[in-house]
Amino acid sequence: MPRQHGRLAIVTGSNTGLGFSTALSLAKAGAYVVLACRNEARGLEAQKQIRDQLQIGNDDEHDAIGGAEYMYLDVGELQSIRDFAKSFKTRFSGRRLDILVLNAGIKAVNYGETVDGFEQQFGVNHVGHFALAALLFSVMKLKVPGAENPPPARVVSISSISHHGSTLNMNQLSVKPENYDAMDAYRASKLANLLFAYELHRRLEKAGVSPDQVLSVACHPGVTESNLLPNLASTYNSVIIRAIIGFVHWLPWAQSNEQGALNVLCVATDPNVGGGEFIGPNGLDACKLWEASEKLTGIKFLV
Repeated sequence: MPRQHGRLAIVTGSNTGLGFSTALSLAKAGAYVVLACRNEARGLEAQKQIRDQLQIGNDDEHDAIGGAEYMYLDVGELQSIRDFAKSFKTRFSGRRLDILVLNAGIKAVNYGETVDGFEQQFGVNHVGHFALAALLFSVMKLKVPGAENPPPARVVSISSISHHGSTLNMNQLSVKPENYDAMDAYRASKLANLLFAYELHRRLEKAGVSPDQVLSVACHPGVTESNLLPNLASTYNSVIIRAIIGFVHWLPWAQSNEQGALNVLCVATDPNVGGGEFIGPNGLDACKLWEASEKLTGIKFLV
């Protein structure tokens, strides 16, 4: 991974698992990483762990060296997202946001709704991240003072190969309890992540935003030790599912969180990665989802 000295990053859901490994690696490479998490205790513990590994203690000089800072964010609540975006812009006034990793997520949970009334997997995995990216996009287009040919800012969407075979009902994006299946809802949310990344890339091109300025990229981290998998067992309450999940981690293609983070870090930092470098799904669906997401959040995403 190239050195990230002087770069500012946000990683959502970075208090544990894949998000923590991604944030730690970025900080070790020199980036200053905002740990955007809902759980304050775990967020502060993640901040301490990263700072301890960097041996910077509680130093707040975020321009001097890579580091980490916890900031509260509940991706499942639109007001929390608005508050976070406002606080971030105040805290880092005038700074460009170089890397936005949309990592936080939930998988295969029992039916529930966010405070804004969305089915929670769709609300957390897609709607919240759409709103966050929309509210922060203006600071991703800022110039980097004194930097000659800085790397482009990047919006990194975490998708999954599980989106294959999934569809989105554009007339009812947030499913109702009577039609709910935990894995189907998860797959649909991952398809939404990919459609968002694709549509953002398309709109950047249409708006004439240079790929040297901002990129939209997506990745699949693979099967990792993420804490999302155990939700399958608790949701379906099946001995067989529990046994399968236990076995998955012994499979040859199963990865540690650190290994899974390598895919995220690649699309977040590799200068050879360009926007749109994934298999593009249906462009019409991507456009419809974008427009629907603006209506659902009440936030206009200005590219």
